Amino acid sequence: AMLVDDYTAALEHLSEAQRIAEEIGATLQVGWDMYHSGDAWYNLGDFQRALENYQQALDIFGSAQHPRGKVRALVSIGLAHLALGRLDEAQDYLEPAKQRSEDRNDTGLMFRSYQALVSYYLAVGTEDSLVNAMRLSNRIIKLAEEESNLEQELLGYHLRAIGFYARNNLREALANSGRAVSLLENINHIESPKITSAQILFTHSRLAGAMGQLDTARHYLQKAHQDMLRQANLIDDDQLRFNFLNNILVNREIMSAIEG
Repeated sequence: AMLVDDYTAALEHLSEAQRIAEEIGATLQVGWDMYHSGDAWYNLGDFQRALENYQQALDIFGSAQHPRGKVRALVSIGLAHLALGRLDEAQDYLEPAKQRSEDRNDTGLMFRSYQALVSYYLAVGTEDSLVNAMRLSNRIIKLAEEESNLEQELLGYHLRAIGFYARNNLREALANSGRAVSLLENINHIESPKITSAQILFTHSRLAGAMGQLDTARHYLQKAHQDMLRQANLIDDDQLRFNFLNNILVNREIMSAIEG
């Protein structure tokens, strides 16, 4: 269900899985069920509920001495705070997550923590933060090339495109975004703690428009809108669908661009 972005169905299955895990005393599995439920709530736009799930998962991972789970939970808690506009709290979780992932030399955790920190640095928006965002984006791309990981390479180029855009280098921003979109065509699913295919497509539309490529901008805006609607149509509950369309920033931006 998560792989096809059906987050409400995923929540039902995770709730049942958690109930069974609790009955048989599989505490660590309960932690993972809570963690993944947090992912589902995050992608539905209920960031506070996601945060609560991630914090419960972190408590379990800590008690179980599960360092990899702890790092993943730290990243996700930081991203939930970031989505709620709490930049200081986000940094308090994201910086330690990066350090722990590097201490473990765990490439998967490094990718996740780097992506999250880039998003934090872009949100801060100062010159020093943008420099850090570009540095980490370059690191993601380099690691991805070494690992032959097209998904992470795509995410690195997407983040670097946003960094160039924030520094008013539209030509480089569009070139990097174009690389990301090209890689997206070869990937069926993006497992990212923050970035969706709709966001990648919308970013490319916005950059193409800024460079005067209006036909390209309209094309990718339509693709982003279609992808967003595909996910929204999987949500049967009216309130959850409203949260998805209105609480997630890129979805609001896509709707605004379509209506404009």
